[in-house]
Amino acid sequence: MDEPLHKLYFDPKTDYIGAQALYQKAKELNPKITLKIIKTWYQSQADIQRLQDQKKSFDGFKIAYHNPNSWQIDLAFWEKQPILTAVNINSRVGYAKLLSSKNALVVLASIKTFVRTQKVDIITSDNGSDDLKVVQSDTSDATINRGDILEAVRIVDHKKMRNGKYKYLVEWTGVEANSCEPQDNLRLINILAPNGNRLLTHKRMS
Repeated sequence: MDEPLHKLYFDPKTDYIGAQALYQKAKELNPKITLKIIKTWYQSQADIQRLQDQKKSFDGFKIAYHNPNSWQIDLAFWEKQPILTAVNINSRVGYAKLLSSKNALVVLASIKTFVRTQKVDIITSDNGSDDLKVVQSDTSDATINRGDILEAVRIVDHKKMRNGKYKYLVEWTGVEANSCEPQDNLRLINILAPNGNRLLTHKRMS
């Protein structure tokens, strides 16, 4: 009985894995065979016992957080060169930018660039870097965490830079501290500047 069952089980045309299915097929060939015989034979097969322990593995990754635009940032160093690094928590997409120094203002400017160029809703860090702590304390949640749009109340002051562009001291809705913003940070021109020119947007991308 062992050999017929072995041939039946390993026949590519049938390929029965379960003992019950094997029993139904074997009973067609031998009506006297019992389910107990099939189970005894089934449990004695080393190949079947080995395959039973295997579990199907599925490609892909597990979702770690519900927001797809959540990033973990940190400072890394290549020799003495500081690098701002960021990893998307869900997709594991990476981002890296070489910095001229690890000064907090340099890091802050780099983070603002990162937020403007990537889809960012939430930024987290392990707070292990003193420079990131300074950036965190000197930057509002609206700039680093939301990174989306703030509404301007008015232009407080402005000045022309050597490159011919302007910087504007802006009062923002819902933000206590005014901020000095370069012209490149301003969009959707529709508010009059102090000199009467329409130079400032009502929204800021930071």
